[in-house]
Amino acid sequence: FYRMGFNDEDIVALSGAHTLGRCHKTRSGFDGPWTHEPLKFDNSYFKNLLDLEWKPRQWDGPLQYEDPSHTLMMLPTDLALKTDPKFKEYVVAFAKSETVFRSAFKRAYEQLLCLGCPAHVVPSAAPVAMQSREEADGSLEFAQAARAAGGDPA
Repeated sequence: FYRMGFNDEDIVALSGAHTLGRCHKTRSGFDGPWTHEPLKFDNSYFKNLLDLEWKPRQWDGPLQYEDPSHTLMMLPTDLALKTDPKFKEYVVAFAKSETVFRSAFKRAYEQLLCLGCPAHVVPSAAPVAMQSREEADGSLEFAQAARAAGGDPA
């Protein structure tokens, strides 16, 4: 992420996306949710990371950690956020304030979207023809095309 212009705060903020969803063993090899409400975007991922005790899960899958209730999980990369002193500063700040987390996440996610996706990652994707702002009239297609080209659709 550093080579793409992200700083420590951005990296920790983007990791906060783990507040949503869960890992599926059939897809990633890991299994379980990070939070009790995996459909709610909030700072509970950071609170769980700091407040719960994490121990290696005893199972036939890759190394992951579980909480005392055996219902939540964290990846080794998640735990690294609280052991690295530079990252931990932001973990603590985001756990303390959902507003601070959301603001940092918004900035970092916007930057991530503006970076786009290299064409070789989606080789079957047809190029999007750019329209002028007047032609597009604020349409979703214009916004998507601008983001794909690295422009600002606002």
